Amino acid sequence: MSDADGASRPDRSWSDGLALSISAALSAGAGMLSWVLAARFVSPTTVGEVSAFVSAFLLVAGLTEFNLGVALMRWVPTGGRRVATLVGRSLLGATIATAIVAPLYLLLPGTEVIRQAAGGGAPAVAVFVLAAVGWSALHLLDFIMVAVDKPWWSVARNLLLGGSRITILLLLGAGADATALLWAWVGPIVACAVVFGIAAVVVTVRQGRAAAEGSNLPARREVVGFLGPTWVGSLALALLYHQVPLLITFRFGPDVGGRFFIVWQAVAVIDIVATYFVSSLSSTVARNPGRVVTQARCALRRLLALFLPALAIGAVFAEPLLGIFGPQYVELTSALRILLAGAAARLIVVHVLGVRQAIGDATGFARPHIAVAAATLAALAVVPTVAGNVALSAAWVFVGVHIVAAATLLSTQPARVRTIAPQQVPKGQLDA
Repeated sequence: MSDADGASRPDRSWSDGLALSISAALSAGAGMLSWVLAARFVSPTTVGEVSAFVSAFLLVAGLTEFNLGVALMRWVPTGGRRVATLVGRSLLGATIATAIVAPLYLLLPGTEVIRQAAGGGAPAVAVFVLAAVGWSALHLLDFIMVAVDKPWWSVARNLLLGGSRITILLLLGAGADATALLWAWVGPIVACAVVFGIAAVVVTVRQGRAAAEGSNLPARREVVGFLGPTWVGSLALALLYHQVPLLITFRFGPDVGGRFFIVWQAVAVIDIVATYFVSSLSSTVARNPGRVVTQARCALRRLLALFLPALAIGAVFAEPLLGIFGPQYVELTSALRILLAGAAARLIVVHVLGVRQAIGDATGFARPHIAVAAATLAALAVVPTVAGNVALSAAWVFVGVHIVAAATLLSTQPARVRTIAPQQVPKGQLDA
């Protein structure tokens, strides 16, 4: 692709990234409001039981998504007549994998609290599988909609999903047990997965029929070469998001786990929204590979401009923000501020790895994710608590790991971009 060709195509990274970020922000905002209501209605122990169930099915969905969302943003724009087949097989493959892995996860030590939250026995396993499959599909659908030039559909989906969950929680009110509260999450997820899944199939079928003859899809070797390492990286990311609070719950019980889960959500929300924003680079670079350096720099400026002020505001108002959940959560104010400092360092990590993913640097994407997740989980499994405060200990682990990770990645990024990006672009046409 020449520079002229690249310039003639509109740069949709801002629109795509903004839509994905708003979608993720709506999901996160509705999630936080849902946990505010739950914390106000029930005890921290019940919050711990429900949050363990939710974290676990989100983890399983992340493990079995295989990073197909980002892969589809790379391949759907050039898929031509085979778009619908590509999307359909991806959704089916992720669904089957999730349905297999979900019940196996419940066999792991410590997962009794997850089964008990859903009432125990076979029905609990069925509900868990349903939730994991539904979330896996919804996560893929967000990326599919960006790839077919309908990024704002995910915004509508999250409005519907979040609004439905909050409505159910308000109807349940105070005194609801963990099993009843779970349906505020599971019911809307399953309903939205069915509705938006059908819509996605219709859109991709129409797009395929309207496309020109032929397609430009990667060979099987390229598919495996990209999905294999990047899936390992996304698996590590899922462990960081969801296994961290589960580890605290398994180690210290649902009461401590429920309190920690609330402060951990601040980091998870910022990180997920930032990751969605940077993930849009994969679609943009696929359309204009010669402008990867310019696009990456622009994405970094926008990322920091959007998220650093939010982190600063969160640190300043940490105490009153935690007070919204209830007085029993205010004691975690210091831990929240330390976690937000770590989240600032993590923005650099998210951006660097998003660029590597966009240029197809699968190994360079996977290894840092694995290192960060492994270091964090290993430290949390053995670190003693600071003055008896589990959340404070976890916060110091998080900030330490990510300062080291950010410094290391910044020092190696220019060399990796110069090495990997030219492989996708004709000689002399890279804007480096």
